[in-house]
Amino acid sequence: MFLVRSLLIPLAFASGLYAQPAAMKTREFKVDFDLREMGRSLKAPEQPDPAAGGDPFGPPAAPAAGTDPSGPKRKLFRPAKPPPIPTSKDVLTQMGISFPEGSTSFYDSRTNILRVHNTPEMLQLIEAFFDSTGEGFPRDIVYTLTVVEGPGEIIRQANAAAARTADASAEFRKLLDQAQQPASKVRIVSDACVPAKSGTRATAEAAQERIHTTGLTFDAQGHATLKREMQPLGLELELEPVIGADGITLSTSVLLRLNLAAPQLQPVSITDPGTGKAAEYATTDFFHAEFATAITSLSGSTKLIGIAAPLGKGGAREDRLCAAFLTGTIHVQEPVQAPEAPPPPPTAAPAGMQATDLPVPDGLFTNHWSWPARPLQEWLESQGVPASKGASAVQQNGVLHIINTPANIERIAALADTELEKAPKTISCMLHTVQAPAAFLRGLAQASAVTSDHAALWAQVEAAVARGEGRFIDSLYVETQPEARAKQVSASECLHVEEFGLDAKGRAIPGIAYRNVGSTFEVEPTLNYDGRTVNIEFSYELHPAQPAMRREAFRDPASGLRFDLPVADFHSNHTVTGLIMTKGGTRLISLYQPTGRAAEGLLWATFLKCDVVPQVRPPQGSLHPAAPIAPPDPSSWHTQTFKVPPDFLSSAGSFDSSPSEDKSSKEPRTARSVLESAGIPFPQGASAIYDPKRSILIIRNTRRNLDLVEAYACDFCIRTPSSIAYTAQVFQGPGPLLRQLTAQAAGKCGHRAELDTLLAAVKAGTVQPLSTARIETKFGTQATTTEAHTHTNLSEVKVNDKGETKIVQDTRQVGLTLSIEPAGRADGRVIESALKLEFHPTEPLEHREHILDSQGRSLELPLTDYQVVHLTTGTLIPSGAARLAGLWKPTGKPEFEQEDTLQLLILTCDQLWLEP
Repeated sequence: MFLVRSLLIPLAFASGLYAQPAAMKTREFKVDFDLREMGRSLKAPEQPDPAAGGDPFGPPAAPAAGTDPSGPKRKLFRPAKPPPIPTSKDVLTQMGISFPEGSTSFYDSRTNILRVHNTPEMLQLIEAFFDSTGEGFPRDIVYTLTVVEGPGEIIRQANAAAARTADASAEFRKLLDQAQQPASKVRIVSDACVPAKSGTRATAEAAQERIHTTGLTFDAQGHATLKREMQPLGLELELEPVIGADGITLSTSVLLRLNLAAPQLQPVSITDPGTGKAAEYATTDFFHAEFATAITSLSGSTKLIGIAAPLGKGGAREDRLCAAFLTGTIHVQEPVQAPEAPPPPPTAAPAGMQATDLPVPDGLFTNHWSWPARPLQEWLESQGVPASKGASAVQQNGVLHIINTPANIERIAALADTELEKAPKTISCMLHTVQAPAAFLRGLAQASAVTSDHAALWAQVEAAVARGEGRFIDSLYVETQPEARAKQVSASECLHVEEFGLDAKGRAIPGIAYRNVGSTFEVEPTLNYDGRTVNIEFSYELHPAQPAMRREAFRDPASGLRFDLPVADFHSNHTVTGLIMTKGGTRLISLYQPTGRAAEGLLWATFLKCDVVPQVRPPQGSLHPAAPIAPPDPSSWHTQTFKVPPDFLSSAGSFDSSPSEDKSSKEPRTARSVLESAGIPFPQGASAIYDPKRSILIIRNTRRNLDLVEAYACDFCIRTPSSIAYTAQVFQGPGPLLRQLTAQAAGKCGHRAELDTLLAAVKAGTVQPLSTARIETKFGTQATTTEAHTHTNLSEVKVNDKGETKIVQDTRQVGLTLSIEPAGRADGRVIESALKLEFHPTEPLEHREHILDSQGRSLELPLTDYQVVHLTTGTLIPSGAARLAGLWKPTGKPEFEQEDTLQLLILTCDQLWLEP
């Protein structure tokens, strides 16, 4: 279910606590299902009589004085008034729980916490019921792997102790303690932390991708072509867990590969059988340990899954061993606890009532009560909130200001939850990778397995960075729709020589390939039936260092020439897994020891935050004005202008709810007759003028009736032909500022405030605008805009059948290219948009590779590395909204590596009504 953060718990009890019997106590219960769902299936309590002042939903009152008696006898459509929304107290009462005078109950649907103040006997009954429901929260698993190296005697002792117990936690902790001691001979050589879902394969890799020669082929003249492959050199972990029916047993298939010694090049000489001439090249010997097994364990226990010696070829063999410990813990996804919010400012409220504020997106209720329009409090009462004298509800700036009884406040919160459930949704993922001391991050990884949400752990990491004890490596943000795949890449497209051979005339033919070096995040989320948890399948690859360049020798058998060839080895951290996340939750998703850089005693940790965002159309100009705190007198007279479609007179009236209209009338349609036929009163002195040239209505009427015109024009305009205008803006600025803006935008459907902050920072000179592009299109049509220059680069060297060499070049657009397609409207208001972005944060970088032969000749290859951001996603954007669509760490300049600099994309979407 979709839930709003409640500020109401202390308020719901305040009115009852002043006269509580001493025997009563207050208890909190964690409910693993939505209590409101049970309430919907129960009989609603009898509806109380409405407060003094009459039932606003009863028969229409007599015409007000001054009403034009000759006007159409029309009335607004009034839906049947539903019974009151059941509260948690109603649900518990129908379950047999009694509530004596002074007892209270409040259910916070966001956290699934039920707080009850009642007698101990009733609290025991409630506890017995909820204990019988069992634990129904979704679960996944957190695995931590630690490889410890130490003297053989110590590791053998740990192995002997682990052989006598199903849980090697004690032996593991002893080795960790020894590793922390100064001058200890025990050290930790590898770490990994990876979440996984039951029944889903997960992989984690932290390795140097070593390019090595696996063989060669000869042509008829004996010329050879080298064949190369990539071999990961470091840690590779594959897991496939299954949670047992008892909820505490884990069955895990494990494949672990470790490289425990440096690789060694071995010269090879092979004679070509056809020519009898020898080819000389080098192969690579790798030294690794591999463990492939299946283990059964209890949640939270540790297994010693293997021991191996870190030995290579040659040299003295010291008695040292490596032990791999794997801990698997079932991770329960409880609702994220809402952060403490400041209480609302004191507000005078009638006796027995409370004043409180609910964070509710602007437009949430107006999207449903806009036609026919009426005051918000009146609409709430029409939805099952009993009328109470002195009650009020005003929506302004994302906050619903409420004065009502505690029971009705709970009902309004439940109603807001229900409206949010109906809204179309997007899922945003914000990811940060941080470098910090190994002992600190290792401790957080161990703590992450036993906490439902890791926001507190992430706060510790942020604090360590602020103290200078860590640094940000990567930050990214991407948003997509449920069950849609999104991908964001911020990387340098590095070209390198992948293969090498000679043609029939002995000419060197290099094979060129490219590889992304940077950050690549691909995600496909699925919103679960409960509306608050998300299944996330993702792949995250991050390169901790630039490619390591080295050279290898090769002798061609046919020509006898010797060549000195360039070889690029890449460094990569890569996690592929699935996990379950709670709306608004934060999780530690990886822990690695980076390769390719001086990082002794340091680890990299990656945290992922997931938000499920209901998309609500924001107020649009005159159609959806923000409700003021002090609304104007509804009987006061005003003149107001409304924008309407060009075919207003010919097509309006389709929303008339009365079946008695004479459709055969031949009288000409006027603006007043159209509005009166929709049930909008025009008392004496009121007027309606339609200007077809400007497609506007000029209405003079009472404030109450102008609200009705406003709502009618809004609903009518939504259904008229239109085009969609998109504006994309790319900004660059300091990482702390852009991360802060992204964090505050992540849970919201509108990011206009963040855009305004960026534009203000541009004026102040702290943020740099990099690119702005605008494109307009219609539904179902993909539009593309490009703001770029062309760049030519070498892409291939070919030799045809005649032995002629051909140099192939490609032309690339360098700048910004945006392709976007408005596919449709999710609910008549929110626009479904498919987006593809290619952006180059810096100019291409050219480097030259040299292939040298024994005669001193050099084949020089000018290779171009492009610095590119790719973003592919599908999202929902309300018309008139601004959306933070992507955040990334740019590549291509030394300062990007040395400084905390980020770039982001802001997208605005506007639906434009056609005008004559």
